[in-house]
Order: sequence, then C-alpha cells, then structure tokens
Amino acid sequence: MLKLHCNIKSISAWAVIVIYITLLWTNFNIKRWKETNVIDWDITSYYGYLPAIFIHRDIKLDFTQGKEAEYANKHQFWPEKAPNGGKVIKTTMGMAILYLPFFFTAHTIALLNNYEADGFSEIYEKYIHLSCLFYLFIGIIFLRKSLLQFFNDNITALILLFITLGTNLFYYSTTEAAMSHAYNFSLYSIFINLCLKWHREEKIITSVYIGITGGLIILIRPVNILVFLFPLLYNIKSLKDIKSKILYFAHRWKHLLVVAIMSITIVLPQLLYWKYITGNYLFNSYVGEKFYFNNPHILEGFFSYRKGWLLYTPIMIFACAGFYYLYKYYRHLFTSVFIFFVLNSYVLFSWWSWWYGGGFGIRAMIDSYPLMAFPMAAFFQNLYNKKTKIALYTSTFIGLLLVAFNLFQTKQYRSGIIHWDGMTKEAYWQSFGKLQITDTNYWNLIKPPDYETAIKGKDEYEFNPF
Repeated sequence: MLKLHCNIKSISAWAVIVIYITLLWTNFNIKRWKETNVIDWDITSYYGYLPAIFIHRDIKLDFTQGKEAEYANKHQFWPEKAPNGGKVIKTTMGMAILYLPFFFTAHTIALLNNYEADGFSEIYEKYIHLSCLFYLFIGIIFLRKSLLQFFNDNITALILLFITLGTNLFYYSTTEAAMSHAYNFSLYSIFINLCLKWHREEKIITSVYIGITGGLIILIRPVNILVFLFPLLYNIKSLKDIKSKILYFAHRWKHLLVVAIMSITIVLPQLLYWKYITGNYLFNSYVGEKFYFNNPHILEGFFSYRKGWLLYTPIMIFACAGFYYLYKYYRHLFTSVFIFFVLNSYVLFSWWSWWYGGGFGIRAMIDSYPLMAFPMAAFFQNLYNKKTKIALYTSTFIGLLLVAFNLFQTKQYRSGIIHWDGMTKEAYWQSFGKLQITDTNYWNLIKPPDYETAIKGKDEYEFNPF
C-alpha cells in the first residue's frame, strides 16, 4: 500500500527521497533535538493522556492534587477545570493515539535500561519527536499518489518540494515536530487518497479506512471535520450535479453508514472521557475560549505582519492563483477544494486567537496543505501543458526562491528574530534578511497581542490592508 515505486525515471519518487533526507538531517541537527525540549506547551496536553493512564494510572489526574504548580513548572500536566471541579485535559486525545506506539517503545526501553520511566525523560521526548517523521513520510507518499492521478510526474515532484520545504510545514516537521500539524497533514493526505480510491472502486473496506482516518482527523482537531466536504462535493461541476450526487450517495448508503460508524467509534473514547470527568458527553475543554463567527479576522489572517499566512508562507500564492486553473481544467476537483478552502479559512480566522498563539505563520492552515496542493499543481500543470517555457521556468524559479526564503525565515524564527506573536510592520522590515539583530531598539518594535481583549471577541489589532 505504501510502495513508493522509486525508479530512475520517477522524478517525484526521487523528490520524496530528497525531502525525507532533508527532514532527517534537519531534525538531527537542530537545537531542540539535541536539548530534547519536545514535550512542551500544546504538546503537554496532547501527550498528557499517556503518562496519566499508563504510568500514574489516574486519568482523573488526582495525583496532581497539591502539586499543580510543581507539574506546571515542569511543563507536564496543565488541565482545565470543569464546572463540576473535574480536571480535564485541554486537547482531545487524537495525538495521544498517534504517539502511543512510540510512547510504548520509549517506556519499554526506559524500563529495560533503568532510565527514568516517568513519561517525560529524554527517551520519551526523542521517540515522540521521531513519530512525526514516521507519519509525515507516509503522508507524503499518499499525497504523491493522489497528485499523480491528475498531474504529471514532473509537476508532482515540484509540488511536493514546494509544499514540504517552502511552507511552514517544514518548521512544524523539524523544530516543533511533535505539534499536531504535520500529523494532520499526513492524515489529510491519506484521507484524500482514500476518497479518490473509493470513488473509483466503491469498496466497503475503503469506507472503513475513510471512517477511521476521518475519525482520527476529528479527534486531533474537531474543527477539521470540514475535511469531509471533499468527498461530499467531489465531482460536482455545477449546481445541477448536486442532485445526482445526492442520489449517488443514496444508492450507496451502506458505505456512508460504515464511514459514520467507524468515525464515531474513533471519537467515542473522547466522549466517554468527557462524560467521566465533566459529567457531559460534549464539553468545550478550551474553557473560556471560543469562535466569534460574527467577527472573523480573515484579512489579518492572510496578510498581517503579525502572522499573515501569505506573508510568512508566500509560496501559497501559487495555490490561490491556481484555483482559476483548477476551475478551468479540473472542475471535478474545484468545487470540493475551493468550498473547503473558503469555509476553513472563515472558521479558522473566527477563533478568538486568530493568530493561534505563538508559532511560525498561521500554523492552523498547515493541516489543509494536501488539499491546497491541487490548485498549486493546476497552476504549474497549465504552464507545462501550454509549453510556455519562459513562464514555467520563471514561475519555478520564483517558487525555488520562495523555498529558500521560507528556509531563511524558519532560521530567523528559530533564532528569535521573527517574534512568535508580536511582529509588526516596522519589526518585519527592520529584521528582513537578517540573522542577527544588533539594534536594541528593535525589540521595542515588537507588540504582543492583547490576549485579554481578544478572548472577549473584541478587536485588539489595528489592521488596514490598504
């Protein structure tokens, strides 16, 4: 199923190998790997289920009683408090499921070699970090398989390189590899490929896999349920196709039932956990945080100096431009991908912290890059098909420059020159092209967000795109 079909004539297969060697080399030669500062911030919550269940044997976290500050200082357990007083882990348990085999491996090694078997020592951090490369490699293979169904081998190779090395996915598969984004990128890639396969073969076993994969996507990040728009809207080329698509699914209701049952089965442990801890099957574990759909910050999310998606990941401009060619030449893909992109952007930037806390660029967009690969590929495939060599070579050269720019900005972010949440126009241009800041006044240009105002759904950021 994961056969790469690598041969000397397959440029895209060689691209996968180059990507993975690059990721491996980078991972083993960065500060975070050497210092094993992995289980931290959001990862503390993703991971917390595992040591709580398998080491402390206490999912209620009663063992933290009276030691909350101690655990918080060690960045280990940061539960939220439910109205009934229960200590509830903030994030859903999808990431813990993906970490699980690597956690067990690390725990076994720790026990057999007299390492500290507390779930947070160096051996655990290294294996959790490595889990990202395992899942990402699988995801890249599936993305390649999907792209090759519509685009030629050369374009597929180019897009794989652009998506993995030219976007903030590179940062979140190296420096903060244990964050959820590269994992969801891989699950999206697998999900898309399975949906395409189902539309060709319509096998029940494929429906099972779709349900499992979709369930995991939801369990990692519930808002990513929007990915189901892809199979629902796939092959709808116009409004008149909607009725035929409904009839198409109606005749295959057993498949839909299987997908639903498998997805619910995957999500069920989370519902039971919430019920056990909070007394409710559905619970907003992000206590006090919510979406403000009446006040989205889409322009800020796309263009602001604080975190603008297209400012810090400019290569995705090709994907945005590619929607035109996706509509023109790949209409069966356009509706599903475009509507997902629009709704996903609206939902993501309606979150109270539209900049998504500390991070490099808009990290929440990374999950959807497998879908964005299609319009990007359509852009370059159009140039290739028209044999407009100058336009193709120029666009490819610009793309490669943007890959280099992304790698440079990644280095800047790692060095602290690009601030995690307080960049301004003045700070951005003063630091542009620099790997070292000598002017101490630079730090006065950094303006951290007003979190207290934003969490109330109020504008705290003056932004004028014009």
